Amino acid sequence: MVLTVTLLLLLGAFPLHSGAGSVPAAEMTFTEAKTFVLPIGKFKGKTLDKVASTPDGLRYLDWLLTADLMPATMEALETYMMDSSIQKELDEEEDE
Repeated sequence: MVLTVTLLLLLGAFPLHSGAGSVPAAEMTFTEAKTFVLPIGKFKGKTLDKVASTPDGLRYLDWLLTADLMPATMEALETYMMDSSIQKELDEEEDE
């Protein structure tokens, strides 16, 4: 049971803090987001940085922003995709 709960926490199945008066979790850094391993989807088990290393993967991550994801996954994805270097890659991809 403890292993299951730990695994669910690691996968972001539910936040550690929620509700009024709770302490907000620290914001994820870009470095942390780069190494975040996707727990779902066609790139399950791959880091965000690895997925974004191809144009198809970068488009997939951009599309994934529209999905209803677990909070930890969404935080990592938003942090990663909002970085200026990734935004530049997206802009270049759109120009092609």
